[in-house]
Amino acid sequence: MSDRYGSTLYPKEFVATLPKADAAEIRPLLQLLRGEHADPEAEIERIERWYRELNGPVDRKATLAGNLRSLKPRHFWSALSELMTSRVLAERGSVATFEVPVAGLTPDFLVQHEGRRDLVVEVLTAFEEEEYRRMDAVFIDEVDLPATRPSLKPFLNRVATWLATCRPDEATELCLSPPDVGFSVTLSTVGVRPEPAPIVEGIVGPGGKISTHETIRDALRWKSRKYRAVKDAALPLAVFVWQGTWLHVNSTSLEWALFGQDRATVTRTREGIKGGRWDRAPGGLFGFGADGGSAPQHTRISAVMYCERMWHAGKVYARLRLYHHPFAAVAVGVEVFRGIPQCVPVEATDDRVTLQWWDEKADGCIPLP
Repeated sequence: MSDRYGSTLYPKEFVATLPKADAAEIRPLLQLLRGEHADPEAEIERIERWYRELNGPVDRKATLAGNLRSLKPRHFWSALSELMTSRVLAERGSVATFEVPVAGLTPDFLVQHEGRRDLVVEVLTAFEEEEYRRMDAVFIDEVDLPATRPSLKPFLNRVATWLATCRPDEATELCLSPPDVGFSVTLSTVGVRPEPAPIVEGIVGPGGKISTHETIRDALRWKSRKYRAVKDAALPLAVFVWQGTWLHVNSTSLEWALFGQDRATVTRTREGIKGGRWDRAPGGLFGFGADGGSAPQHTRISAVMYCERMWHAGKVYARLRLYHHPFAAVAVGVEVFRGIPQCVPVEATDDRVTLQWWDEKADGCIPLP
């Protein structure tokens, strides 16, 4: 099949450096430029135009361009999700700036909506493939534990700070000594490393045994820890979760991650079934702690948007639905995303949360021209 070219990201000179796509090609960039795609010319033009119109620092846009040119599916889809988020915000009448410093951090977007206060937006893309997950692995290269059990809290704090600075396309190492955390340890991210270290292969779940809502919950929990400062700055934080290539992900996966799994309890007696009730299991990110009885957690996340990319009549849309945190430290007003189905709290007390859908009849489809 003939090659397809653009002018900004995918000129002829760049496409000439890429390998030929084979019959079983699954890498999205090669499918777009040299393989099967519903409308490749329109898609290339759309991506390049979105990139040119993206408002942000030149160096940050250059990194994004590198991911849009990557053969690694995770890098490509993650970058495209960021571009789609910028278009969603633009179509909603918001002014979004890409990767500018905010409260000592660099979020994906700082957003102003119709002159109202700023909104911080982070983007997540859901993936399943083993190859993609390995790119995020952390390995223990060396460790020397003392005879007595040390406290892991200083160690975890140092690792969390280090991980916040890691980049997916760069190998990074962290060396800690006894004065730092009570023992000696060397950690590294996989980066461009071809094989894992021999001591620990990393935290990678076996294929086919992935609990998607737990994985989403862990990713959101990480975002919450990373963005502690936005709460002090009185800025709402919204996380956009794009469906990506994770076929098992749907809105139910996200709802379980946020509010706990659906659970039915049926009472059986000698006379038969006497009754049943439906509720949610403890452990939801927006619930009452992991055990269901603690104080609400992760209140710095104001809301989470579930996003699906859709095609209809040759046009691209994003279908959205928004879930508000019942105990958000800084809430996102429903008017910011008016016209999109939103799960909003109508009651939130120490022992009870009641939620209802607002704008439920809206289709939540935003054009991505």
